[in-house]
Parts: sequence; C-alpha cells; structure tokens
Amino acid sequence: MNIYLSVLKFSIVCAFVLITSGCSSVVVEEKGKDDPKLVVQVPVIEPSKKEALQNFITGTGFEARGDYFLAVNAYLKAFEYDPSPGISYAIGRCYYFLGKLSQALPYARAAALNDGETMEYFYLLSDIHLSARQPDSAAAVIEKLVEKYPNDYNCLYRLAGIYEKSKPLSAIEIYKRILDEEPEDWNAYIRLADLYDKTGNKRHQLKYLKSF
Repeated sequence: MNIYLSVLKFSIVCAFVLITSGCSSVVVEEKGKDDPKLVVQVPVIEPSKKEALQNFITGTGFEARGDYFLAVNAYLKAFEYDPSPGISYAIGRCYYFLGKLSQALPYARAAALNDGETMEYFYLLSDIHLSARQPDSAAAVIEKLVEKYPNDYNCLYRLAGIYEKSKPLSAIEIYKRILDEEPEDWNAYIRLADLYDKTGNKRHQLKYLKSF
C-alpha cells in the first residue's frame, strides 16, 4: 500500500506542474537516433494542458490501484497533448512495473534528459538498466547525480549498492564517504565489513566489525 501512496503523492505533484507550466518538447539522446526502439516519438497534436491533465489524473487513479496497463494507456494519451518530463516519467514507470523494459527505457531516459533536477527520474532510469542487467549503464546514471549532489545520502547509497558486485573497492570508498557524513550509520559499517571480507582484507573487516 505504501508504494501506491507514494505513487499518488508524486503524481499529484506532477499534475500541479502540468497546470502551472507550459508544454514542453522532448529531447531525444543522440545515440538513440540510430535505434528506433530507443526513440520517443514526439506527437504532433496541438498541445492542450486540459486534455493532458485529465488523462494524467485518470492514469494516476489506475496506477494507485495497481492497474498499470490502464494507467500507461491514459498516460500515453496525456503524452500526446503534452510530452513533458513528468508524463514521460509516468509512462516509463508503468512500463517498468509491467516488466516491459525496452518500452520503459526511452521514456525514462527522456524524462531524465529534459529535467536534470528531479532525482526520481534518474532513479527509474538506473533501475531499468539494473533490471536489464546493465550495471555499468545504471552506475553511469547515478554517477551524474552524485556529480550534481555529491553529499546526497540516497544517491551515494544507490551508487555504492551498484558498485558492490562489479567495483567493490569503489563501493568501499563510497561507504566511507557516507560514514564521514553519517558516523552512526550502522548499515554502512556492516556493508564495509562485508566488502572487506569479500576482498580478503580481514584486518579492515575486523576494524569495522569492532566499530559496529
């Protein structure tokens, strides 16, 4: 139930943005031009905030009930009238929940490209890459966020979690950064002890176990 409340809360915020801001066009990443599957087709219908908002609210209701198929169809109708980052994100999110990663990817990417301030857009894009077993691409997405928000707790944790399997030494450094900001973060101590054990550094493992 919590996830539905979170979706509803975030969607209400997006709806407010639709009301108070003008319609915007979608910018597609350059590399997507060579692969039609990665390109979001921008509609040519005359922009209408009213039509977009009505369909967006309809989609929000379906999504809050967990009916992602009907939700994404409503969001797609809203997108025809206003291809804004918030609607693009909602479409990508529903496709992601439906397990349709190839369809979710271009919409999530467009949302992140057109709004570099909203962290949830980057989190979704990273999650899609992780689900598609593309950890390097997932890490690259979060690395951009860390560059912009170097001390953000959630960004650092996400990046460290991605690094744990492929770059354990890099994960160790990030957990140390987290402890610099939050010295009583016991989970970071546990993760460090586990990573030092996996990398064969028993001395440092013992050090962090004692600290914990």
